[in-house]
Amino acid sequence: MATRSTTVEDSMKHPASRQAIQTEIKRAVLESTAGEGAASAEALQQILVYLTNAETVDYVYEKLLERLQSEIADPMVVLRCIKLLKYVGKYVPSEAVLRRLDVLCASLPAAHRGSAVQATIEKSAELIRGVIARALSVTARASPAAAATTTTAATAACVWNGIRSGS
Repeated sequence: MATRSTTVEDSMKHPASRQAIQTEIKRAVLESTAGEGAASAEALQQILVYLTNAETVDYVYEKLLERLQSEIADPMVVLRCIKLLKYVGKYVPSEAVLRRLDVLCASLPAAHRGSAVQATIEKSAELIRGVIARALSVTARASPAAAATTTTAATAACVWNGIRSGS
């Protein structure tokens, strides 16, 4: 009997596998945004595996949003989440996730007024919000038929990728 390798797409079709993938993504996001020092290469690699799959890219961003929301008062966690966002910026989430990220980024500066890292957080949040606005603009200009084309996806990815070249 031949054994076939399980892909992320195959795994997402099965509830138990989907739960395991979601747990793995959550662990990788937590590990990549916690503690002092550099994020583990293993955790970052795991995140990249799930970002390259259209079925799990939003879930990675959702876990990152949850992490930001739950630790919004901790400037070090916020900075690590921002750093991770810059690292994974070439993978464009859905419009709904972009909008949620925009709302959260709008609240970051107020949450860190008076902190030692206020200026850095403000600058990063402003950069991310600008990139999101441009990505949403590209999506809005595309017709429904064009929205599914590679050209539109590539354009949105290039706009979103601007986050990596910023602060």
